[in-house]
Amino acid sequence: MQGLSTALVALVGVLAMMLAGHFSLSRGVPGRAWLVAFCLAFALQSGLLVLHLLSPGVLPPALRAVVGASIPPLIYLFFARSSGLPAASLQWRDALNALPVLALFVLVLTPDAGWWIDAAMVSTEAGYALALLSLNRASGPVGPIRRRALLFAAGFLIAVAVLDVLIAFELAGGRLLEGSLALRVAVLLLLAVLVAWFVWAWRDPEWFRHLASSVLDAAPSTPAEAPIDHTLDPEAEALCRRLDVHLRERQAYAEFGVSLASTAKRLSVSSKQLSAAVNHVHGRGFRTLLNDYKVEAAARLLIDPAMAQRPITEIMFDAGFQTKSNFNKEFVQRKGVSPSEFRAEHLPQ
Repeated sequence: MQGLSTALVALVGVLAMMLAGHFSLSRGVPGRAWLVAFCLAFALQSGLLVLHLLSPGVLPPALRAVVGASIPPLIYLFFARSSGLPAASLQWRDALNALPVLALFVLVLTPDAGWWIDAAMVSTEAGYALALLSLNRASGPVGPIRRRALLFAAGFLIAVAVLDVLIAFELAGGRLLEGSLALRVAVLLLLAVLVAWFVWAWRDPEWFRHLASSVLDAAPSTPAEAPIDHTLDPEAEALCRRLDVHLRERQAYAEFGVSLASTAKRLSVSSKQLSAAVNHVHGRGFRTLLNDYKVEAAARLLIDPAMAQRPITEIMFDAGFQTKSNFNKEFVQRKGVSPSEFRAEHLPQ
């Protein structure tokens, strides 16, 4: 059983390293550095645990607590500093999130501080779980993916805190760490979370951008070609006309990984300014507007007689969609029928 636990912990570390590589390649995405650091800390934590299970006593057990204390702050900083909100940029007070790590480090150096180390670790995890829940309420309008991720992250930290309490009681009762039932449950939980993460990324390659975005796309969609209301703010209207030229004439909507941040950079404006202009002029978020352009492009290709023999999957990619499920969902939402039904209705058999 110990060998199985060691193998599972090692697998958790490998998956964490692979996710760190995935995030490091996701250029132009807000907050990616925090997730890279989180995954590296996660992998280091797993590596230290593997060393302990293979050779107990090689490293001080409390060293894992110091590394583990860095994980909740990194999760919090990702959500707090990748939202696109006015306070989303890195701030000097973010350095205060290093205090839990410093506190654990001091306790590790303090003789006979075993229970204090456990209490500080659990308090850090529970405290940041509450901070994430507060962030969920205070961050204003956010997309459903981001809101679910916030709640999931808070729930994950609470679950880890509970398991750490159970592990501490088992160790106090004389059981060795390698024989801890709570540890095995924790390892299985971590493994399940990382596997789910991989499946999520596989189903939607742009999930990271959806998660980092705080633009609320809840407003009903209208066609991308809808005329702009000339009674609106002239600056916002002019910016949206530049956006239309950028997306339509240059077909930027079909670029892989196109986002609010990358588009704002192309237009030499801030993400906040572009988001506000799109919501003010078009009455919906940037992501919804982008999907409007993609769906219209796909519709044009589907009814083009020259494309009649071309697979719908290829048209999906040409329009800028990356997954079939997302393509079908967005297309049906706007056209009322699936892409195949739309093609059958408009092209003679």
